[in-house]
Parts: sequence; C-alpha cells; structure tokens
Amino acid sequence: MPGPIESIEGVVLRRESSGETWARIIVLSPETGIIHFLQRQSKKVGHTALDLFDRISAELEGRDGSATRFSREIRILRRLPGLGRNYESLRESCQFARVLMDNPVHEESWQATHDLLEGALKAWERGDRADIVAFKSLFVFARGEGYAVREDWWRRLPEQERRQAAHLLNQATRDIELSPDQVATIRQSLDHYVRHFTEIRLNA
Repeated sequence: MPGPIESIEGVVLRRESSGETWARIIVLSPETGIIHFLQRQSKKVGHTALDLFDRISAELEGRDGSATRFSREIRILRRLPGLGRNYESLRESCQFARVLMDNPVHEESWQATHDLLEGALKAWERGDRADIVAFKSLFVFARGEGYAVREDWWRRLPEQERRQAAHLLNQATRDIELSPDQVATIRQSLDHYVRHFTEIRLNA
C-alpha cells in the first residue's frame, strides 16, 4: 500500500543503477539530512535523469512496512555543467561527497553542511584550485563537527607549515600562491589528524 508523501529539496551526492528498472539516489537536504530513494529509470521523453550534484526538489512516497522511498515527481532546480569539464574538480567533489555520505551529521548541522557543500561545488565549477577548495572544505567540515582542528591540529604543525596553513585558511582561493606540493603536504597532515584524532571516516 502507498505510504506518506514527503517533499524534499537538496543536492544529489550519488546516483547508481539498481537493476534495469531503478536508480538509487542519495541526496543531502538542508532540512532532512541524508536521504535515500529509488527513481524509476525510463527512456521516455520527459523523464528526469539526474546527474551528480544536481540541486533538486522531489516528492517521495513510502511503502507500508518498508523504509524504502520512491520518487513520484522530481524537478531539477540547478545544474553545474562546468564541473565535469575539469577532472580534478570532479574527482575532489566526488571524494568530498563520499565524506558526507560516510559521516552523517546531526540535525543541527544539516543546513551548515549543505551550505558548505554548495559553496565548494560552486568554487570547483568556476575553476578555483581543486586541491585548495578540498582542503578548506574538510577543515570546515571537521570544525563544524566540533573537532579542535584550529586549536589542536594547526598548533601541532611545524612553524613554516603552520604559516602556510594559516595562509590557506585565511586567504581567498584566487589569492593563494602556494605550490601544489606545498598544499599537498598540508592536506596530508590534516588527513592524518582527521583519521587518527577524530571519528570522521575518510575513504582511502
């Protein structure tokens, strides 16, 4: 029997086929957090095929006795066509989406996490340096989850790297002149801290 209808809005974090009939969709919503649902796949004219990082609104229907939701209607509110033109930006955005899916946040952080993702996606699409946007995004996410990354991780760095990290965090991305190798060193340090001193899971 059909269940209750739920309206959501959010950003597509993952889309994958589930057999020939369905696509499994994962969305980050500022109102409801991480949402999973199934969308019927169709080749009919007018079918709304979703892409990664589309912003959508959707009506979802449950089924009595099941936690599975099915889409009834989907509207695409915003697309980021430029994101797929840069391999590094797309790779970094997918990795950050994986972090968000692997580490569901508390209700009070849904809006802030959604806004962080939207800001990062816009930066990646307009061509900001992918490595710097990724570093800043992880730092802000960890700080938003309550970890003392500025007070603890930053203070553990050697003096030169501490200055470079402060430059990365305090300057607009377009004004940062650190080399990819310098940024990679700081990112590796932050990744190590997050893996070993927080409960945030990072994919390998």
